[in-house]
Amino acid sequence: MAILVDEATWPFRGDLWAHLVSDESFDELHRFAQALGLRRLSFQGDHYDVPAALRVDAIRNGAVTVTGRDLVTRPRAAGLRRPGSGQPWTRVLEIAAGGRFDDDARARIDTALAPHLAGERRGPVGEALALATPGDPRLVAWGAWCLARPDEFAIAADVHPDDALPVARLDAVLTQSGVFEAVYCWSRDDRTTIEVMVRLR
Repeated sequence: MAILVDEATWPFRGDLWAHLVSDESFDELHRFAQALGLRRLSFQGDHYDVPAALRVDAIRNGAVTVTGRDLVTRPRAAGLRRPGSGQPWTRVLEIAAGGRFDDDARARIDTALAPHLAGERRGPVGEALALATPGDPRLVAWGAWCLARPDEFAIAADVHPDDALPVARLDAVLTQSGVFEAVYCWSRDDRTTIEVMVRLR
């Protein structure tokens, strides 16, 4: 059982890209991808796309190089192949770094969510985000944004680590709210990242 990566042969945005998969579990894949610095939002339904330089880092971190054929057959044998499941995200809101995750930012997120989710479900989302971001933390790195696809809505923010709750507490607050399909929180030296998914149906 392993994390697998194929050759970087797919051209996109001036680089060559490879695919990163697991033949054990999606949890294993998400943990590995997060350690590489990949966002959960870049998960493509059964794999992550990685540029050539990051592929090298993946191999250094223990990923096994395989052929394109093995990259398909080994996850399929493990029940982890979902071709076509990674529907693309549409960005519906972006709040630049330099601001704060404050009442205005939370109101903008609620407005972006309004066309996708009824008010009685939006209220608990806003309450959970307010509990998770006390003191209006500074937005850094990518700032904050919302993404939508047919069945799912994502809210993400990079906040200054000095302003953020400890990651375990942040994760607990968001998970225990019960309003998110998935919660991903982690911290690096320059940011604490929050990514939450809301099921729309």
